[in-house]
Amino acid sequence: MPPRAFLFAACALLLAALSCTPTPACGSSLLLGGGSFVLERPLLLEGVNVDAALSSMQAALQTAQADIAALKLRNTQLQSELDESKQELAEVKGSMAELQATVTTQADG
Repeated sequence: MPPRAFLFAACALLLAALSCTPTPACGSSLLLGGGSFVLERPLLLEGVNVDAALSSMQAALQTAQADIAALKLRNTQLQSELDESKQELAEVKGSMAELQATVTTQADG
C-alpha cells in the first residue's frame, strides 16, 4: 500500500473513531478489508424494545395463522355447498328434459 493511501486510511480510521460514541458496537463498525479501508456504521436501534417488537410480531403471526385456518375451513364449506348446488342443478336439468319430452309427446299425440 502506498504511503499516501496508508496515511489516508489511518486518518479516516482516526476520524471515525473520534466521531463514534464509545460503545462496544463502535469498534465493530470499523472494518479493514481487501486492501482498502471501508467505514461501515451499524444500524443502531435506539429506544426500541426488541423483545416487545418480537412478541408483537409473534402475536401477529399467530393471528394470521388463525385467520388462514378459518379461511380454509370456510373454503371447504363453500366447496361443499357448491357441490350440492351442482347436484341440484343436474337434477333440475334432468327434470326439465323429462318435461320437454312429455310436452313433445303430448303435442305429437
